[in-house]
Amino acid sequence: MHNIYTGKRVRLRPFSSSEEYTNIDDKLMEVPSEYWGPHWRPLGERTEEYAPAGVIDPASYSAYAIERLDTGQLIGVEEHGSIRPGVLWTWLGTHFLEQHQRQGLGTEAKQLMLCGLFESFPLETVYAITVANHRPALRGLERSGFRYVGEKRGMFIADGQPVDEIYYVITREEWEQLPVRQYVTRG
Repeated sequence: MHNIYTGKRVRLRPFSSSEEYTNIDDKLMEVPSEYWGPHWRPLGERTEEYAPAGVIDPASYSAYAIERLDTGQLIGVEEHGSIRPGVLWTWLGTHFLEQHQRQGLGTEAKQLMLCGLFESFPLETVYAITVANHRPALRGLERSGFRYVGEKRGMFIADGQPVDEIYYVITREEWEQLPVRQYVTRG
């Protein structure tokens, strides 16, 4: 999937360089998530992941730039798991700079990624994982067309308490009913 997908408010596109990817990734890691905690990986490791295909490593996962249409700013990363022959599922994840969160932009970014995945690959299911205390992510997944399917108890610690990992899925048939398919621009 190397196409550009444009919605009403955001665009998904390949990163232009490893520097562009690591720059946004550095900004995303500057402030630890109040839900997930700190994330950090050395620059060299992230640059090596980017180098083989220009979109990280398709054997493990791929990432795309999320760009605001009104300002042209790079505001986040949309990623998905590897696509392997004979495997009918993958995962996706959305990461936004804090100042762009809770504006509905993540909903559209997820839906654009779903268009790219279901139109480019013979997938039947895409899943997403978040944590139970991350209410904005839970709402965003539901608004994107995902549905709750289960949880794993006590997978993370937040404020000294165990937090459950929550699983959502969307099938190809469910995606086909989403209105985004009618207005997305591909190319």
